[in-house]
Amino acid sequence: MSRKCILYISGGAFLITLLVLSLFYSMNNHSALEKNENDALVMERGETGTAKIGGAFKLVDQNGVIRTDIDFRGKYMLIYFGYSFCPDICPTALYNIAEALEMLGDKGQEIQPIFITIDPDRDTVDALSSYMQNYPQQFIALTGEDGAIKAAMDAYGVYASKVEREDSNDYLIDHSSIVYLMDRQGRFLSHFSHNTMPDKIVEILRKHF
Repeated sequence: MSRKCILYISGGAFLITLLVLSLFYSMNNHSALEKNENDALVMERGETGTAKIGGAFKLVDQNGVIRTDIDFRGKYMLIYFGYSFCPDICPTALYNIAEALEMLGDKGQEIQPIFITIDPDRDTVDALSSYMQNYPQQFIALTGEDGAIKAAMDAYGVYASKVEREDSNDYLIDHSSIVYLMDRQGRFLSHFSHNTMPDKIVEILRKHF
């Protein structure tokens, strides 16, 4: 057998091996987040059918009122974690939510949009009160002590990391950007990204009520 033929056979065997390994890997290492046809992000559920996300929180709203997750029982919740100094991603998420709720009309009143800060040092009650003037009165913004914020972030699997700016003493925060849809009992239903368009959000919401 010629050297050239041997090289062809060896190369073919190598490619087949790579293909088999690739298929094995993709079957056994599914990502926890999958993007479906309507651009929503769907979380994998546990064996019981209950999503491994969400939980209790006790924080303070933009009016200085203590709020817990129990306060919102009976309403659907759209929960988004971000911060008021965010230059673009957070405003995009909140704008899309506001537009979607307006498109729903009266049905939109059955949903409570909640903005939870990941930057409690700067997002004080007064700061959030000013920031939320940019959004409908229906919105609630929450802040609190570092420990309380961290507990809420952990419950929802939120990632955040401070990024210092070289040109100033200020900082930005690199963070996950997901809107969580919770049912009337505070249980996870679905979630989508900050740039999911309002009409797609409406489509997702109407599947659940």
